[in-house]
Amino acid sequence: MMAAAQQHRKKRSLAIRKTDAMNHAERQNGTVLDQIWMQGDPSSFLNLSPSENQTKSENHQNLAVIEEDENLNYLEKDTLIEKNDGNKTLNIKLKQKPEEEKENERISKQTCEFREEENSVVLRLNIGGVPFFVLVEALLHADPSTFLTKFVQLSHRAKLKVADAFLLPERAYYFQRSPLAFEAVFQYYANGVVHKPPELCPSAFSAELEFWRVPTSYIGACCSDSVSPLERLLESSKEDKVDDTSFEKLRFGQFRRRMWTFLERPGSSMQAKVFELSSTMFVMISVLGLSFGTIPDFQVIEYVSSGNQTIMLPNGTEIIQEDIEPIRIEHPIFVFTERVCIAFFTIEYLLRLFAAPRKLRFVLKPLNLVDLLAIMPFYLELMLTLMGVDDKKLRDLRWAFLVVRILRVLRVIRIIKLGRFSSGLQTFGMTLQRSQKQLQMMTIVLLTGVVFFSTMIYFLEKDEKGSPFTSIPAAYWWCIVTMTTVGYGDVVPATTMGKIIASAAIMSGVLVLGQ
Repeated sequence: MMAAAQQHRKKRSLAIRKTDAMNHAERQNGTVLDQIWMQGDPSSFLNLSPSENQTKSENHQNLAVIEEDENLNYLEKDTLIEKNDGNKTLNIKLKQKPEEEKENERISKQTCEFREEENSVVLRLNIGGVPFFVLVEALLHADPSTFLTKFVQLSHRAKLKVADAFLLPERAYYFQRSPLAFEAVFQYYANGVVHKPPELCPSAFSAELEFWRVPTSYIGACCSDSVSPLERLLESSKEDKVDDTSFEKLRFGQFRRRMWTFLERPGSSMQAKVFELSSTMFVMISVLGLSFGTIPDFQVIEYVSSGNQTIMLPNGTEIIQEDIEPIRIEHPIFVFTERVCIAFFTIEYLLRLFAAPRKLRFVLKPLNLVDLLAIMPFYLELMLTLMGVDDKKLRDLRWAFLVVRILRVLRVIRIIKLGRFSSGLQTFGMTLQRSQKQLQMMTIVLLTGVVFFSTMIYFLEKDEKGSPFTSIPAAYWWCIVTMTTVGYGDVVPATTMGKIIASAAIMSGVLVLGQ
């Protein structure tokens, strides 16, 4: 009995327990966390929910917390003892551990028999030597993709695999990260907003947010400059990426998850990279085919009927002559190439739509709208053909001719599909999106100048012989070309006052657009 007590005290003297994550040279805590969530072992999770945590304080009052005693040891057989704890007498039954749980016993001894209850109020953390206590309910109400929101739902044994170490005296999970940066993470769970500490450089701050998986969209407006547009783009793409747990309750969930990973994450495998390369190649072939198909040397001549003409001969005989008009159309090779590319784009879009766990969110994403608009003109034009509206009838049906021309123009939108494979283009688009207020202000100022100078030039030039300024809207073109300092020279003022107004418009354009 005394030997067992001495052995137990010896194990209690250990101040820290290294965990599985500490063995990783790169400290891939997030990777270990994802592996546990993907395995989905029920024994690795606690039964936590925000509704249950609302009554934690009440439940906590009824808990009989048994602190370890220096004189309380493991017994060789089942024993029932009594321990006086103030006004209560606690009955504690100590049982001998079975042989198959030796590993559990070893871990339990090293962690001072620490057992995290499902109704714990706070999560105890130690970040770089600084203790932090975060409310469990705050974690459960936060973004479900964040590191700590997933971490708090794990069992104690699973937490030991993710954390860098476990501090026995504090009973806290240790992470070897910057405590200064974690202050911002702590504030996020407290009030939902992230503020960058002034002592941290933006690069280090972004790295910490990436480790704790806090989206940069929660950064306050006052600290938005601390994250570069490219990092925001990468973060937004991470937010768009669906978490693996989103497929758990879906039909064919595992199959759709693998398909989604293959289609949306090119870096996941060599096959995914090859597919991305193939998609890029089809986009390039489609755009080049659309462009080269308009070159007259690559077109073929087709003779179509433009109508019938009745000719009266001198002997009174009427002859109906069909007028044949030659037109140039795309070469059949380009038509075939277009159909192959459209078939590939259609299959790709349908597969991505099938694999997406949230259909509406998938359809409304800008890049997916571009994919849809890239294939829609082909099928709408095909629908007109099935309705009997071919090229011969287009000239008689002005509305159909106009619709087909618009659809053919929309085919060029597929060039935007290249933005899916270029982080530079996506960064440029994000920059424009984040500069909406500045662009709106510049546009309003420019339009104000256009209306003002167009009105002035109209009233000064309208009475001149052969004046091109026949109306104020007709002067808009001249004013836009002048204020943007393009100066085509097709429309110029003739009077002295008109030239003065033109000079003022040029200087105003330089001031507005040159900033």
